[in-house]
Amino acid sequence: MALKDALKYPLEKRIALIFDYDLTMTEEFQQVPYLADNFRAIQRMYDGMEKTNPKTGEKITLSIKQPADYFRLSDLWGEPHNGVGYVHQMLRDARKGILKNFTEDGLRAAGAKVQISPGMPEFLKKLRREWKDKCHISYFIVSVGLEPLIEGSTIAQSGQIDEIYATKLYCLDEFWEGKKNSGMYDSVSEIVTPFSKTGHAIEIAKGGRVNLNKVMKHLSYFFDYRNMFVLGDGTSDISQFAYARRKGSRIIGVYKYDSVEAFDNIRTNKLIQDRCNAIKPRNYREGSDLWNYMNQKIKVMLERACTFDPEFIDMYRKKKIRNLKIKDIVSRHLKKCSYCNGLLDPSISPPDDSE
Repeated sequence: MALKDALKYPLEKRIALIFDYDLTMTEEFQQVPYLADNFRAIQRMYDGMEKTNPKTGEKITLSIKQPADYFRLSDLWGEPHNGVGYVHQMLRDARKGILKNFTEDGLRAAGAKVQISPGMPEFLKKLRREWKDKCHISYFIVSVGLEPLIEGSTIAQSGQIDEIYATKLYCLDEFWEGKKNSGMYDSVSEIVTPFSKTGHAIEIAKGGRVNLNKVMKHLSYFFDYRNMFVLGDGTSDISQFAYARRKGSRIIGVYKYDSVEAFDNIRTNKLIQDRCNAIKPRNYREGSDLWNYMNQKIKVMLERACTFDPEFIDMYRKKKIRNLKIKDIVSRHLKKCSYCNGLLDPSISPPDDSE
């Protein structure tokens, strides 16, 4: 989709949805199909290997019984869930010949096999159709995953995604040594971490990296933060959730739609719950709770008349306003403004058992 089409609409009529990818648009980690293709070699190399944990000094025996156990390797020596360690582990294992087809074509082919969430990618097209000629809706993926894995998915191939922000891999030997035909990735040209996701949210709001560090007037932004949704499962989204909510965006935490355990996990996670406007089952089918919530809030955004600064609302919610006069102003505003009150009240939905 062309972002330039959004410019046909005024700022207040542009809506942006920023999606995490793994366990937000998918039902499994994006790397799992690729790791499954290479699982025998991974298991032969690492299952039962004895190592000393460099962080604790404890001696452990590695247990690799399913593809997702591969992440235990980088968790052992690196910071878990930081988006960096597992990439370097994969680069090393590709160089050692443990991982095969670590190329653009190989990763895209594996990415096409990832199990996507119910209703995806049809949701993207249907939501645009629902609001055709009333506003412009743009879609972004911001992930600590690998760009070619996401590019190979049916979601990316649907043609509905405006931009993907994910870790970019590179064939450095090919660049410097002129090696041809291998195509194997051996390095990283750009990496996305949980913390850097916030920078991409700013980049999206401002209309591109060229504007990232510019001081811009509100009306010069490409998207009003108040017209942005951020959706994620919470694993790598905490800082982005916090920043975007402070700016007035709608934050939606999602979980496996038919799992009571997943619901309990996200509902009792204070770090996630404190940063979400809503917690919804990961079901994007038309008529689902998530579908209805999205459409309701888009309507609210388009009808918004309030110009009160959402950062004051967020500070009030967190009890961080020191000045008693400002606190009183916010309190009085909330008594009469349904829009700002809607930024405070969480919408939490239990599992959906529909098929």
